[in-house]
Amino acid sequence: MSKSISRPASKRSRSKKPMTIGTELLVNEVGSRQLHEKHKVSVEASDNGFARSRVQDQLFIDDLLMKDHITLAQHREAERIIGLAQAANIYLKSPNMAGFLGGGKPDMMTSGLMRLRGLLKAIERKYGEIGVTLLYRHVIENVWTDNKEKIELLSEILTKE
Repeated sequence: MSKSISRPASKRSRSKKPMTIGTELLVNEVGSRQLHEKHKVSVEASDNGFARSRVQDQLFIDDLLMKDHITLAQHREAERIIGLAQAANIYLKSPNMAGFLGGGKPDMMTSGLMRLRGLLKAIERKYGEIGVTLLYRHVIENVWTDNKEKIELLSEILTKE
């Protein structure tokens, strides 16, 4: 169950009574006004009896899916590629100090970086450097574009054969 809600600016005062969304679901936080102005936010049930807010268009690929520029299967493929980028430590994060203990040398062929490299090489063979650049900028780096040709090529790249 998913409902879109927005909280009017006039009702911003905090009260002790829990907020509800037209059902008996309790809402503990629906996000700031700025979040609702910038993104499409839905409220859905969770396991603990409280409703939770979910940003539906946080990533460029989410926006493409909501506007029917890509299919659900293409969106899943884009999320898989983002997962490969995370496994390859593309995104800046604190080092895992537990990784320095114990050990042995990790197998390079099973590392996330090698898996991402293999995917990008396959895309380069099929679509050239433009395909790799397009995928990297718009899926991994989350750069938004309105260019129809780029969106169509990205859609083609994300189609699994």
